[in-house]
Amino acid sequence: MGRNIPRMDRDGLRKLVLDIADGTVLTSAQVPESMVGTVFLPVAMGALSPPEDASPPKPADPELEPEPAAPTAPTLPDEPAEPIPPDPPPYPTEDMELVRWGRLLEADVLPPYQEALAAHEAELAEWRRTAMAAHGAALAGWNRTVASARAAHAEATAAHAEALAAVRARNSEARRRFDEALSRWESERKALYAEWYADLGVIYAEMKDALPRGINGYPMFIKCGLLHREDWDTVRVAVDREWDRRRNGDILGGV
Repeated sequence: MGRNIPRMDRDGLRKLVLDIADGTVLTSAQVPESMVGTVFLPVAMGALSPPEDASPPKPADPELEPEPAAPTAPTLPDEPAEPIPPDPPPYPTEDMELVRWGRLLEADVLPPYQEALAAHEAELAEWRRTAMAAHGAALAGWNRTVASARAAHAEATAAHAEALAAVRARNSEARRRFDEALSRWESERKALYAEWYADLGVIYAEMKDALPRGINGYPMFIKCGLLHREDWDTVRVAVDREWDRRRNGDILGGV
């Protein structure tokens, strides 16, 4: 199978040679390969592509699995606050000042204070027995809760890492298979295009049909013609010969 490119008669070839030599026709041989589709717009629009039913179907993009979300860090409870011990009884400063001045017997001041201090010591002992014991139990419970939450998070993190590695391995394999299929498809298309364009020599267009706007110093065309490769072999040699004649020939004929 190949594209049927008609042959041109000798009058047409002769005219094409002169038009190329005069610069009124531009061929794809005069354009960088990367810009052929930009200069000759029908090429970019797929006008010269093989029929769709002849072209192998392009492989679909791989269906990749979404990666599992990482486990959320555990929300830990606040550490139980340490209980505040009861304040000791205030020291009887003013009364002791009177004692120092000898205006009040020490026995009238110290015994009540010592009594209050003894009561405070008893209260403090009871506080240590109950409040501190309760705080110790709360702290132990808090430590167990925190340790359990951290252990669960570590376990979930390990499971996530394992699941993530498995998903990435499957996705990597899917991409590998897709790349292989894409490479085969590109090779098949290159072979198809090579067969389809086996008889194509060049694309050409008349400068009078150029669009008002060009690109990188080249004109742009919305219509163009195809020249058979054997005709292009003839035209290419003839154009070179005509340019050489014009460069080296004496236009005045020796006058």
